[in-house]
Amino acid sequence: MVLQGLIDETCDLRGIYSTGGRVRLDLGKVTQVNSGGVRIWIEAHLNRNPETTIVLKKCSPAVVSQINLVSIFSQHHEIESILGPYFCPKCKRESLQEMEVSALRDGKPLPFTCAECGTDLVFDELPDEYLNFAVDD
Repeated sequence: MVLQGLIDETCDLRGIYSTGGRVRLDLGKVTQVNSGGVRIWIEAHLNRNPETTIVLKKCSPAVVSQINLVSIFSQHHEIESILGPYFCPKCKRESLQEMEVSALRDGKPLPFTCAECGTDLVFDELPDEYLNFAVDD
C-alpha cells in the first residue's frame, strides 16, 4: 500500500489498521505530515486491530521527522527503510537514497555514489538528529 502527499486531519487511516495481518506501507511519496495528520495516525493506531502489524518502508524525510518526534512511530511500527537526503558535490544534485534501518544501528548514514558521475554523495542532514530513532539505546 502506498501513501503519498500530505497526511493531515482529512486522511482516514483506520482501514489500514483494521485489516489484520501484516501491512506494508510505502511512505516514499509523503511530502508532509502536519499535527492533524499525527493525531489521526495515533488515533488509528490506538484503535487498531491487535492482529495488524504495520511495516513502514521508504519513509520520506517528512515521515522520518515524525518518527524522531513521536515515539508511537518507532515503538509500535516496524520501520524497514527510510529515504535519506544526499547531495552530490560535483553535479550539485540532491537525491533520496533508500537505507535499510537494520544497517543504521550505529547512527551513521550509509555510503552512496552519484548515479550520474560516480562521486561519493554527502549526507545532507545532521546524522545524529535524522538517524536518532535508529540508534540502539
